Amino acid sequence: MTSMLAEACVQRDLQFIDLAGNMYLHPPGQHVFIIGRSPNAEIKRLKRTAGQSAASASASALRLIFVILCDPYFVNRPYRDIAAAAGIALGTVGAVFEDLRERRLLTGLDSGHGRRLLDVDGLRDEWVTGYPLRLLPKLNVQRFSAAEPSWWEAAEIPAGRAWWGGEVAANRLTRQLPP
Repeated sequence: MTSMLAEACVQRDLQFIDLAGNMYLHPPGQHVFIIGRSPNAEIKRLKRTAGQSAASASASALRLIFVILCDPYFVNRPYRDIAAAAGIALGTVGAVFEDLRERRLLTGLDSGHGRRLLDVDGLRDEWVTGYPLRLLPKLNVQRFSAAEPSWWEAAEIPAGRAWWGGEVAANRLTRQLPP
């Protein structure tokens, strides 16, 4: 609540309280009046205690977290490399890492190779929870089709470099489901 709005409420004898602790309460026999506390620090603290964080809940943060979960080597790479691998802005990396440190999911300093993930399972659970809500809606989902529907029958995949999935994999294993 802005100080101007708070003073307008006081002039009209409208009681209020906000997340920063600013308040005007005037019950019979009491008078509580606090104005001027900044909401930003208190809201940030409340979000952390609720397990939600603006920095780590964004789509860009989820992209970064995906990169470091898939390849932990990236946790100690320079910010520029991490941002490029995740396809996010360079400034986002520092904010997300700072947030992960505050939440005790990451430790170590940015100088050298001292960063280390502390709770990989917890971070993975957060990513799984955030993906359908924050990242999936921002992905450019597309449909593809082949000119020849049976192209997969003659396709050769180098061993260990790719794998069949979905209906084609089921057909290759059981010969019962035509893709």
